[in-house]
Amino acid sequence: MNRNGSGNRGSESGMALVRAVVAGYLIYLGVSIVRDRLAGKSAMAPWLAWGCGVLFVTAGAVFGWFTWKRYRAETAEKAAETEKPETAERPEITGPDAPAAAEIPEEPAEKTEE
Repeated sequence: MNRNGSGNRGSESGMALVRAVVAGYLIYLGVSIVRDRLAGKSAMAPWLAWGCGVLFVTAGAVFGWFTWKRYRAETAEKAAETEKPETAERPEITGPDAPAAAEIPEEPAEKTEE
């Protein structure tokens, strides 16, 4: 089951793509605010344009990093779930409840006739 409780295991890559698009858009917004101010297309104060630009670019970068880390963790978790368990050896049972070990009877010594 997913962390959001949906149980839909195929949606990790879809959600990661949506998050990546949001991160990219935040970075685009930050760059375009500063670019418009430098080109004279915006009446925003220079300190405000730079502040908002840096804020949006930083938020987009952090959200992109978060998206990448979460995607890697979810794919590793999915890979671990689908991995076949190896055949394990039977553990040795010891203690008072352990079954008695089967004793191997000794072979009788061969009689040699002299």
